[in-house]
Amino acid sequence: ESKWIQVPRGLNWLVKPIQFRRPQADLVRQSNYSFVDDMQQISITTLGKRTKLAFTSKGFEKYFTGDWKLGTAKLVHSRGKWFLHVGITKKVSDFNPKDNPQIVGIDRGLRFLATAFDSEGKTLFFDGQKILRKRKKFLEIRRCLQSKGTKSTKKKLKQLAQRENRWMTDVNHRLAKTLVTAYGSHTLFVLEDLTHVTFNTDDLPKSLRNSHRSWSFFQLETFLTYKAQAIQSTVVKVSPAFTSQR
Repeated sequence: ESKWIQVPRGLNWLVKPIQFRRPQADLVRQSNYSFVDDMQQISITTLGKRTKLAFTSKGFEKYFTGDWKLGTAKLVHSRGKWFLHVGITKKVSDFNPKDNPQIVGIDRGLRFLATAFDSEGKTLFFDGQKILRKRKKFLEIRRCLQSKGTKSTKKKLKQLAQRENRWMTDVNHRLAKTLVTAYGSHTLFVLEDLTHVTFNTDDLPKSLRNSHRSWSFFQLETFLTYKAQAIQSTVVKVSPAFTSQR
């Protein structure tokens, strides 16, 4: 027979230091961090003293020109390594509809991630078959782990979800970058407004019928929007009704 025992607890536990699973520090430009020695080192404020670390700007030279402004940086500790994430901003002119922009309609889907049709009558197809096959593998691994239901499999499921999200984000980034590179500045990208839209999945195999619910169409839209703004282009959304025929 189990009994409940009341144990009085004082306030001594408040004296113990707070533990952070993923420590992070915000560093203000020129106050907490700065680049020195002709961009060969970075100087960072620490709890002990100002610390200089080796730094290379190779591949990032354009971000240190007068057009870009470096802002607050985040010093993040992850998996035994330290990373410095530096926020950068750049002022660009707004999209001007009077500049006779080219118009590009983009239809998003699963078998084709995107189908772009421009004002000159040319079409670009971005095949999604490899993406569907990889998503099927993720789904099979997830179902196998869920059937076991142990504590370790729950941890692996979480890691699997994070891995799939990173992969999905990379796919959307590359697709958005390819679109803005292909059409350049002064382009009006037209997307369907997929809010509250459901997809017909009758022609998809059962193992892939949930893909349309989890694929991040909105993420692609977000990435394309800010990448387009950076080159004086813009994104607009229209009603999805009959867009394929139009």
